[in-house]
Amino acid sequence: MSSEEMSDLWNSIFNVVEISNFGVTLVGIGVSFCGIFFNIFHLIVLLQKPMRVLTTNAFLIGIAICDVSRMVVTIIMFGLSFHYYYETTMYSSW
Repeated sequence: MSSEEMSDLWNSIFNVVEISNFGVTLVGIGVSFCGIFFNIFHLIVLLQKPMRVLTTNAFLIGIAICDVSRMVVTIIMFGLSFHYYYETTMYSSW
């Protein structure tokens, strides 16, 4: 294999990885939005006065709060990576 063919091979591999990374990121954002919605629904149910009596429900409330905060951070990080990616690709083509 010549040097040019090897370079073309690595460029095509990089393009496939970049496109699949974009798809995985979009799926991650969608899962995070759904997870936030459902966890907030669970929090509304678990924070009712009769539900707060059991220790198990207190643990479930803590888990739901941690899940929501993690998913919000995930959305922020994906948003920042999208912003950085499009900012660098738009300005590099000028």
